[in-house]
Amino acid sequence: MQQQTENNLSSSILLGDLIAKYPKGGPLILNKLGIDYCCGGQRSLISVVQESSSVSNIEEECLSIIKQVQEMEIQCCQQQEDNNNTSTSLQQGMVDWKASQLVQHIIHHHHDYLRENIPVLSQLLLKIYTVHMGKLIQQARQSSGENEQDVASTHPSILLMEKMYKIFQSLATELLVHLVKEEKDVFPLIIQYDEQQDKSNPFLKSKLASLMEDHDEAGKLIKLLASMRKELPDYCKTVENTKRLLTELEENLYIHVHLENNILFKRVLSSLNI
Repeated sequence: MQQQTENNLSSSILLGDLIAKYPKGGPLILNKLGIDYCCGGQRSLISVVQESSSVSNIEEECLSIIKQVQEMEIQCCQQQEDNNNTSTSLQQGMVDWKASQLVQHIIHHHHDYLRENIPVLSQLLLKIYTVHMGKLIQQARQSSGENEQDVASTHPSILLMEKMYKIFQSLATELLVHLVKEEKDVFPLIIQYDEQQDKSNPFLKSKLASLMEDHDEAGKLIKLLASMRKELPDYCKTVENTKRLLTELEENLYIHVHLENNILFKRVLSSLNI
């Protein structure tokens, strides 16, 4: 028998619904636990915990996570009141916003963020790769007399930085094309549907499915980058700054995809009923 928290939430709650209910505390706790709530938003909390946790009592672990989320939500709200800060990236009640409001929020807080930060991160990743490859090759030659080509093709950190740069370039290309697809093609259809409940466009469901597939692919790449980011040594302040910006991009993208998959797109797909 499933237990419930004092707010009548159970372990079967969908991750997307948990984030929608606790938009400040939810992302902080689930990010900390490494739980994907954006592309995995339609999965239940208990199914994710069963796969990833080694604890004996899965039910208690789920309720503990929910409690952590609730406590963090209260803490974030108190901090916001203390700081008189109303410019948070997610606000309570967003699930009730009109499609046009959600779309504008997504564009201004997430699409614009990506367009601004992707070029910056691309340059930083290339810089740390080229600069530290040269330094590591020089160190290896001085200490052991290794051949430059051998060092470049075998040194773990050089290979890691090269792979990070290439994966980020793939992610950047996919995302920038994806943003245009949403803004020029799909978002106008969603707003039109929301305002007119016009079910005459037979392609809307397939377009949304295509966008969600894009999200899944981007999610795979961002997880790879997150894993490699943790392995990369802090060689200098530039590397530290690059890792910090990558973390910010990961967190922004998680919220971005959550808003689309689990609120905006979910609402349309539910009401289409096709």
